[in-house]
Amino acid sequence: MQFGERIKSHHGAMGNIEKYFKGHTLIQNYLQKEKPKGSKSVIYIHIPFCSKICNFCSLNRVMMNPPEDYHQIIIDEMIKYSKLPYIQNSTFDAVYFGGGTPTTLSSRALKEIITALKENFRFTPDAEFSVETSISELTDEKIDMFQEVGINRFSIGVQTFSDKGRELLGRRGNGTFAKERIKRLKERNFAVVSVDIIYSYPNQTLAELEKDLDTIFELDLDGFSMYSLINMKNSKLQSNFDEKKDFEFFSKIVELGIKNGYKFLELTKMVKKDKYKYVMNRNKGEDTLPLGAGAGGNFGALSVMNPSPVDAYKKSVDDFKTRMGILMDEKYIELNKIKGAIQTLEVPYKNNLIAQSEEAMRFLEELIQNGFAIKQNDKLVLTYKGIYWGNNISRKLIELIENSHLDVLAPPKARP
Repeated sequence: MQFGERIKSHHGAMGNIEKYFKGHTLIQNYLQKEKPKGSKSVIYIHIPFCSKICNFCSLNRVMMNPPEDYHQIIIDEMIKYSKLPYIQNSTFDAVYFGGGTPTTLSSRALKEIITALKENFRFTPDAEFSVETSISELTDEKIDMFQEVGINRFSIGVQTFSDKGRELLGRRGNGTFAKERIKRLKERNFAVVSVDIIYSYPNQTLAELEKDLDTIFELDLDGFSMYSLINMKNSKLQSNFDEKKDFEFFSKIVELGIKNGYKFLELTKMVKKDKYKYVMNRNKGEDTLPLGAGAGGNFGALSVMNPSPVDAYKKSVDDFKTRMGILMDEKYIELNKIKGAIQTLEVPYKNNLIAQSEEAMRFLEELIQNGFAIKQNDKLVLTYKGIYWGNNISRKLIELIENSHLDVLAPPKARP
């Protein structure tokens, strides 16, 4: 059983979704008429600014200082959303500040955003407030402020503790600096601390990877995400992909992670205490309220994407009543839930779309026969080999379902 080139990102785990577009509608009208079906929504806040562009990065970001009024635009946006019945009837379980580098904003700006969130939305008692940050932007001043306002999770883009690797990847500071900053944050003991590491970057050795992992274990971090370097046309760093080496590195991460008390939460994350509510709720298909330039989300069947240029984003907030979203076919919502389940290591073989497809069911049997998945009680769960190929499995399964349900490919029907 072969999958060809490994798909390393969840963004490639589904394929083209335009065939599921049913037409545009005003966001405000939708949120006045519809009611939320989920129970634990999340909020995504995009801060697209970076003080330095890392060599491996191709994300939606710009190298510039944030405009002084950027945080106020976000606050204006959330106030306008908060007046709509759909949002008033929603309960939020997690907030995620992503980027870019959210900590390029000043402490004052971040504090005002977090304060406004709590003033305008209803949260679960144990809601997660998570901030993505680089080591260099995580100052003592910001740590003090985050503790004061109730941030309870950090996702730190370390990528590697190797001095050679950090220079290659374009990270600021050496490995000792990174380790000491994280140690100081961990000692404050007020938040879950998770880091990102990159493996299979050019000329990385197995010994260097093991040293990165040893540092994570020594710091007793609550979780870590591991990403095999993705060759992207918009990044400065390119690497010749060696699948054998890549799988060897992945296997070493699994071996040492389990040995040190970590377990898989999703395809690219191992944890001890980290619950990562933001992404787990998204994987279940819960609503995502998007705030900020370039932020994307959904309200039920309505997909929403904010403009990326800050000027265009500001105009869209000013003209909030004219904002449009895209209505998605119900089958897309079901397929997205299948994708989300696979991200969290489970293949939902009792899902109607899967059960009604002979090709899909045959594919699941092949996964079991070839060691990519096993049956556990009433579930079909990915093995470690299946986790490695998880995005490919998702893509292939969804393609088989689509081929079995050709009606989803019919021309989209516009809806007023």
